[in-house]
Amino acid sequence: MYLAVLIYRGLLHKPRNDWYYSKNLLITTPGFRRLMSQNKLLLIEKYLHFVDNQELKENYNRSAKIQPVLVSLIERFKLLLNLSRDISIDESLLLWKGRLSWKQYIRTKRARFGQKSFVLCDAATGYIWNVIIYTGADTLGIDNRDEDYHASKIILSLLDGLLDLGHCIYIDNWYTSIEICKILKQRSTDLIGTIRRDRKGLPLSVTKVKLK
Repeated sequence: MYLAVLIYRGLLHKPRNDWYYSKNLLITTPGFRRLMSQNKLLLIEKYLHFVDNQELKENYNRSAKIQPVLVSLIERFKLLLNLSRDISIDESLLLWKGRLSWKQYIRTKRARFGQKSFVLCDAATGYIWNVIIYTGADTLGIDNRDEDYHASKIILSLLDGLLDLGHCIYIDNWYTSIEICKILKQRSTDLIGTIRRDRKGLPLSVTKVKLK
C-alpha cells in the first residue's frame, strides 16, 4: 500500500505532503485519505529500512541501504521488455534538493540538482532496462581515477547480459573511447558515439586499460 501511495503522489503532485490530507475544498483529495492515514504514512517514512544496519560491512557502498529494492526493480525491468537492436546509455538526474551525500549539480540538466544515475534505455521506446546509481568515487567499487576507465566500466556493467547479441549502442563523448570500441567489437556489439577532440580538432588519445 505504501508503494501505491508513492505512485499516487507522483501522479498528483502537491507542494506539501500534508496537503494530501487537507479537507480544504480547494485542494482536498479524499481518495488519498482512504489509502492510508497521515500518521501511518509518517511512521512508515520515519522508520522505513530495507536492510539491517548491523549486517552492513565496514566502509559499505553508500547505496547499500537501498540495494535490495534496486536489485529487485532492475530484475523486473529486464523481464518486462525485450530490447530492440538499438539501445542508448546516458546520465539521468532525478530532482532532489534535500540532504544527500551524493547529490549532484548538473547545470545542463532540467532538474540541475538531484540524484545522478547511469541508465541503459531502449532507443525506440525510452524504456529503462538497467540503471546504476552514482554514489561518488566508490561507484562500482572503482579505485582507478582514469575517466575513460570509469566510463568503460559503467558501459560494461550496464550491458551485463546484452553482449554478443548484436545490439547497437548510442553514447555521448564522455563514454566514447578507443578502448571501449575495441572491447565491444570483439563482443559483436556496435557503437555509435561522438568523439572528444583537443584544441586542434584531433581525437584525444586514450590510455589502454584492462577491464575485468
